[in-house]
Amino acid sequence: MRKMTLGLLMCIILLSGAATPIYAQTGYGLSIDGDLIMTEAAPINHQGSILVPMRDIFEGLGAQVAYDAGTRQITGQYGKVKIVMKLGAKEADRNGETLAMQQPPVLMDDHVYVPVRFIGEALGVKVSYNSQYRIVEVFSENVGLIYQEQLPVRDSKDKPLTLHHQGNVRLLWSQSAGLRAGEYVVAASVGNDGNIWLKTTDDLLVVDAEGKLQQRAPLKLTDSTYIMASMSGTGYTYSYLEGTKTFPLKDVELPMADWFLKTAYDPVPVMALRDVNGQLIVQTDEGVAGFDETGRQVWTVGQEELGLFTSKDDIADFIWSMVADGKERLYLLTEGRMLVLDDHRQVINREDTQWYYPEVLPDDMLMDRGSLYKLEDGSYRLVASPPTGPATDMLSIDKEDWHQLHRVDPLTGQIRWSYRLKSPNYTSGSLISALSFEDDADHLYATTNSGYLYGFDGDGKLRFTIDSPYEADKMNVVPLSSTTFLVAVRDVLMCFEYN
Repeated sequence: MRKMTLGLLMCIILLSGAATPIYAQTGYGLSIDGDLIMTEAAPINHQGSILVPMRDIFEGLGAQVAYDAGTRQITGQYGKVKIVMKLGAKEADRNGETLAMQQPPVLMDDHVYVPVRFIGEALGVKVSYNSQYRIVEVFSENVGLIYQEQLPVRDSKDKPLTLHHQGNVRLLWSQSAGLRAGEYVVAASVGNDGNIWLKTTDDLLVVDAEGKLQQRAPLKLTDSTYIMASMSGTGYTYSYLEGTKTFPLKDVELPMADWFLKTAYDPVPVMALRDVNGQLIVQTDEGVAGFDETGRQVWTVGQEELGLFTSKDDIADFIWSMVADGKERLYLLTEGRMLVLDDHRQVINREDTQWYYPEVLPDDMLMDRGSLYKLEDGSYRLVASPPTGPATDMLSIDKEDWHQLHRVDPLTGQIRWSYRLKSPNYTSGSLISALSFEDDADHLYATTNSGYLYGFDGDGKLRFTIDSPYEADKMNVVPLSSTTFLVAVRDVLMCFEYN
């Protein structure tokens, strides 16, 4: 099946001076995800419906198709979605459900033609018609996800999130897990006691396999925030995002502020933390330093001791998260490195890591992508993980295009398949997290910065999505077995099962 981008086609039309598309004399066009499909025979308009050769539409959407000349039956399958049609019949069967067609499949010039809009919509994708260029446009974003179910969690506009699936996923139970009013889940993992651990905006919760609260403990953590830094004659002045009072920072350079000032107007955001002693902790050109409210530098840990070397032109060693615990230990996270400073600001842990968004917990514990770790003898040790094992990095986000996912072969490092958010008016945001769990079922998950969740199989086909018309909070995914998985979002805990 050959392809041509619509952009290239339109350039050809404009340069040639043609008033109509170059294929208009022979029929209509078919595009899938912006690519014009060079069909094996020209699409036709048959009694008001556009029909295309069956293999072009089914295989173009990643489905399998077969034709039995004896029974005149056409069978198309994508995952668990099966569509059966017969030549001349205006009814089709989809997973046991009878569907009506405006026009039946036909046999013309030794080609089996099927109605393109019916096939697309029966497989759960969006189909539209471009009358100017006489092209049927198909977007395969949700191919195969023909079932929808509203979930017991609301988005930022108080609309329910929706589960889209092939009939292969169902909600087993949902719980508030003992969360208080205004308390939301930040991260989730399997615990070393077989229960589920939840870090919330307030506390650390332990719930059982049915989402019932077993234990609640205070976090006793101070998280980082952003300050708004503005250039002054002797350095910077800054204020907290939620306040209007300004504080001085004397004779200091802030690499993150310098970097942002190249592309943004003064003032600019800078990652910082205000500890229990009222000191402002921030990354400087010298390392990491603490300042009192007068702007006086109280202490400094140098770049060499930290192993970080920052500049306004290189952000690889920028500190993107800071957390202080009840022992006054300071946890610093850069892109690919975790550092821990004790209460005397001595480095007691420095290690490279592939963690995405690790969450610090009390008692030297840390939570990341469904697993639990503990700091022992200067390094983090895996304490508990899902039955499928810790999340792997075989599913990765493209460094230059955060809307693009790649499945990487662990042996060769080659890309096995890719997936991107295709629909041009899709508002699901860029991808921020990708999880893969190696087991017999080959579960793969990806979330976006606006709270969408995608579930894939090992071949890159969508199993399900959870989304909403508006932005929701980030979803946390934890596999509980090879057939069940947990989703924690906002103030609701949900357990799903693969059929």
